[in-house]
Amino acid sequence: MLMFLFQHIAYADKLKGKGKRFEQNKAWIVGQTNKKIGILKAFEGCVQSANSRQELKACRQNKKQEMEPLRAAGKERRAEREKRRAARKAKRQE
Repeated sequence: MLMFLFQHIAYADKLKGKGKRFEQNKAWIVGQTNKKIGILKAFEGCVQSANSRQELKACRQNKKQEMEPLRAAGKERRAEREKRRAARKAKRQE
């Protein structure tokens, strides 16, 4: 019974140093989310002020162009993460 009570302490020691990366990831996610919120609020204002179909189309195109760098950054981070995973997997198989 005591083993189960103190098991979390052993796992906490193994995870030391992981908090920094967690905080960096968290900060990046919050930053990206804030950027998306800004783009979406601008899009909302544009749509509400649109008086024709052409203006609405322009709003959508503008939003698409503004979101593209965010999507590219996400794809880049996923690719880097996959490379790191592949390297760790290859190292374990050696």
